[in-house]
Amino acid sequence: FCFFFQAEDGIRDVERSRGLGDVYKRQVIGSCSKEETCALEISIDHKPTRPEEKDRILASGGKIERSMVDDKEVGPYRVWKSDEDVPGIAITRSLGDLIAHEIGVSAEPEVTCKDIDNEDKFIVMGSDGVWDVMSSAEAVGFILSVPITDKETAAEKMVAECRERWDLLNEIKRKQAQIMLDSSETNKKAAAERKNELERNIACDDITVAVHYLM
Repeated sequence: FCFFFQAEDGIRDVERSRGLGDVYKRQVIGSCSKEETCALEISIDHKPTRPEEKDRILASGGKIERSMVDDKEVGPYRVWKSDEDVPGIAITRSLGDLIAHEIGVSAEPEVTCKDIDNEDKFIVMGSDGVWDVMSSAEAVGFILSVPITDKETAAEKMVAECRERWDLLNEIKRKQAQIMLDSSETNKKAAAERKNELERNIACDDITVAVHYLM
């Protein structure tokens, strides 16, 4: 989750973001001037592959590996106990995950601050299901494309867009799997195994979006 607030000691003064976990994994400010539009990331993803996060997990006795399905690695890198197949989470900071805390997953949030000026228009916050299919720059562009009169529906529209992208990616994987199976004349077994591997990667992560307008 993410704690986020505007300081009361000035108008549009300071924005502070405290990131922990993956409900609102990343927060991005949409900043617009006469010359350019920018996507300013004010948080850092808590991925197990981040060097400082990885070092803490390994030093605490955990391990970082991808999931294994039928002896094949699938999905993102996850945090595991060295001698058990738990907890298998793809983040390195969370609240209340007692098993994960035993192996270095931290409950301490990362705090970032940014002075807010008149060019900063909004902050968009999203979960893994957003950032897996949409870049920070795309997210800012998408929110800017929503008329200001419809800003109350901006988050809902962005969720729908991300879901469409997931559906498209999954459909492409299905077609690739079927084409591979249909085109193989000599090694049907190998083609079927590859088809199964592609189909195992068909998924849709949680899609959560919040938009906070600064205007």
